[in-house]
Amino acid sequence: MKAESGNEIINAIRKVRNGELYVSPALRQRLIFKAIESLENGSDTLVDSLSDREVEIFRMLGSGLGTREIAASLDLSAKTVETHRTHMKEKLGCRTASEVVQFAIDWVTRENL
Repeated sequence: MKAESGNEIINAIRKVRNGELYVSPALRQRLIFKAIESLENGSDTLVDSLSDREVEIFRMLGSGLGTREIAASLDLSAKTVETHRTHMKEKLGCRTASEVVQFAIDWVTRENL
């Protein structure tokens, strides 16, 4: 995140360079809170609140594909993919598009373990 300290950025670079996943402390706290909140509301995970198409796009985002690549792969317009991303952002409680992508990367990584 933009407001992270220099030491935190260096830590993030080292983790990523070593093939590890990095999530900033602020985002990590928000994701944990949202996960607990979703469990209390009866859904297993935040991703369960996404539609099938949103999960498909979410998985592709987590695999490193960009909007245009996803659109071409699913035979959709880039605008449609962006609309799905906006809905995912709202459903997942993310503030920015980059938080959605980071969440997707983390989810895909855990899914593949």
